[in-house]
Amino acid sequence: MQRSEYFPNPEENPLIKAFCKKFGGGFGVNIFESVHYEDKNKKLFYIPDTKMEFFDMVSQSLKQGRNLFLDRPIPKTPKGMLE
Repeated sequence: MQRSEYFPNPEENPLIKAFCKKFGGGFGVNIFESVHYEDKNKKLFYIPDTKMEFFDMVSQSLKQGRNLFLDRPIPKTPKGMLE
């Protein structure tokens, strides 16, 4: 999902507020304008491609009491790869 679909004010969305309160961490945007989930340990996780799938995952996480984003880790970039 791209930034334009998610922002400008995710903090105002009650579903996002409830998710972040329950699981910690938050959602951010990388330099390529795609949205990701970042846990409290600064680990990054993919989110679904569409806005509908994203909000469904947030909702299902709350219903199940389990952060479903943690099943979608973004691998760390090896050192020197971005230099």
